[in-house]
Formats: sequence, C-alpha cells, structure tokens
Amino acid sequence: SFLRWGSAGMRAQGVVGEDPSYSPVEMLEVMQTPIESHAGFGDALGTGIAKPRNQVHKEGIWHNSVHVWLYKRMDDSLLLQRRSQYKDTNPGLLDVSAAGHITFGETSLDTAVIELEEELGVKTTAERFKKLFTAVSESEGATDKFGHYVCREFQDVYLVEVEELEKDSGEDIQIQVADGEVEEAIWVPSQIVMEMLESKDPGYVGREKSYVEALFKELR
Repeated sequence: SFLRWGSAGMRAQGVVGEDPSYSPVEMLEVMQTPIESHAGFGDALGTGIAKPRNQVHKEGIWHNSVHVWLYKRMDDSLLLQRRSQYKDTNPGLLDVSAAGHITFGETSLDTAVIELEEELGVKTTAERFKKLFTAVSESEGATDKFGHYVCREFQDVYLVEVEELEKDSGEDIQIQVADGEVEEAIWVPSQIVMEMLESKDPGYVGREKSYVEALFKELR
C-alpha cells in the first residue's frame, strides 16, 4: 500500500456526495488528431470547435488537459491525490497531484494555476509552474454512474516545487483537498511513484512509459 511510504494523508471530509467540478456540458475544444508517429508527445492544435465534456468522453474526441505535479526536492517526494469516487473517469485511483480539463477559451497555464488551488488549496503565481512536456494519451474505461468512456487527451505537464512556494510565502504550504473532487492527498517518495507507474499498479491511473520516463528525467 502507498500509505506505508507516505506521510500522514490529508483527507476530504466526505460530506459532498458528488464531484462539484463536473459539468456534462462544460465546453472543451476539439484538438486535431496527433500524428501517428507521436511517440507519446505532441502539440495540442485546436480546431476552434467546442463540444460538451460528456460527448467528448463518449465519442473519444481529442481534447486537452493539464497535469500539475507538486514536488518536494528536499526529500524527493511527490504529492499524490486519490481521485474522488464521484469522478467520471478513473474514480478512486491514485493520480497526479492536480489535474483538469482546459475549458474552451481558457489557457493551459491559467488552468494549471486554478486546478492546483481548487483541488489542493495551494495558491501561487504562474511563474512557479515549470512546463515539462505535452503528453499524448489514450485510455478507456467505465464507471457505474457515467458508463463507458474513451479519453483521448493532450496533457500539458507542469512541475511546481514546494521549496520555491515556501520561500515566496515564508511559511509551510498547507494542503486542503477539495471535497467531492479528491478523497485524500499524500506525499510519496518519487522512486516509489516511478516503480508503481512503471509496473502498471492497478491502484494508479495508468501513464505511458514515455510519460513516466520524461517526468522522472526532469526530477533527477
């Protein structure tokens, strides 16, 4: 279990019986299909066409999102979140620190800043977000509530270092998970995270080998 490796977890109160961030009619921009030789990376090229989130996931339409990894360099650990049981994709699994879709008309960086604050209560400036790469991802699954989904995404991956945030504020960061979106958050040594992702541990949201290698190359 990941709990044996991490510090004390930060849990949601569990009083919200749904994901408050979910809207089936949230409009997402349709992205151009990536080239066949993308090797796990690419550029999200918009079409100017918007479609609702539920249609995007039902039909497997390419769209874009952000991933934010919160990192403690001092003890080489990453913050993992357990996704709420109410999420429309991958409910209950361990995942990147914070993540979210880029709503039509919004920018990637602005979305990353907002998601970090909304999901974990960490407020900071855009300058603290280091863009690492854009991953190309295809996955599918099903939930009891939302049914079958096909998720085809361009994922803009960012790194935020805790020590820089604490230097800015002069105090330790406080994690406050968003009830209904996140079950809990916990710090886990990056080596353990890498091993779990590489081994396709069923308790984690799966990531492509190219994604895992690129992420941990940046941490070394």
